Amino acid sequence: MLFDFASHFVLLYIYYVLLCLTLCSASVLLLLVYTVNVFYLIELLFNFTFFFILAMSQSSGCYSRIKMRFSPGRFKKFVNDLEEDQKGFVQESGFGQLLLLSDFKVSVPLLEWVLSKIIVGVSEFWFQGKSIRFTPSMVGTVLGIPSGNGPIQFSDEEDDEVVAVYDDYLNGKDKPAISRAIQICLAEHNKDAFMRSFMLVALATVICPGSQNSVDLKYLQFLMRSEEIMNYDWASHVLQCSLSEVRKFQSVINSRDVSIRNRSFFYCHCLPMFAVSVISMIFSFSFLFRLY
Repeated sequence: MLFDFASHFVLLYIYYVLLCLTLCSASVLLLLVYTVNVFYLIELLFNFTFFFILAMSQSSGCYSRIKMRFSPGRFKKFVNDLEEDQKGFVQESGFGQLLLLSDFKVSVPLLEWVLSKIIVGVSEFWFQGKSIRFTPSMVGTVLGIPSGNGPIQFSDEEDDEVVAVYDDYLNGKDKPAISRAIQICLAEHNKDAFMRSFMLVALATVICPGSQNSVDLKYLQFLMRSEEIMNYDWASHVLQCSLSEVRKFQSVINSRDVSIRNRSFFYCHCLPMFAVSVISMIFSFSFLFRLY
């Protein structure tokens, strides 16, 4: 709608003006303290302009080729319904930062642009000769999750203890709905049982979402003991799974078949973290000196 687009445009323009003033002030300060290439600062300002144009394009109804189940808003609503003892279980298990996750949205055109610039093999974002490396520690910082040394390797052998809780989540259905896991979690006050359901919901909505509106029961083998959950290498798992989806996205946009290039597909895992990481690094002054 024209009014919606105009209002978004004015708001983004105001943000852009404020950003320009901030960057100009920072540039003067940096030039006084360091020897900085002024043309590089101008280039950085241009890049920011490009990011704002991308964000604005979504407001105008730009066609998106990415569909996701990533839903921080749904997770935030779920967290708000938790009782104090349940929040305490999350804190004790090392995942307390997830309780602070806000409801945010990443501009899909911006996300698509970031994903198109990632070199999957080396886990790096490249743009105009500069790079940002994606690491497990970066994933942990963005998502606020702990990460141990235990690898996330799925076993084909089903443990009897794990199989015993399958039916609770399936509830007579073919797939374990996220809503069912939320229902079980909110009613549970045993720490181990609660954290099992809490993590299934967190994985399905923000940490490692699938393409369906359901939880992934294959993670249960790592969630049976609340004190052991943080010992697994969740960050590396999320990074590798998300990079595999980046490769899938790039194969689509680089396809010779125009009909495939223009189609929308559901993508799994935590793709928005790449855009968040890139924007965070660009706003960091340290990025000014990473000249390659």
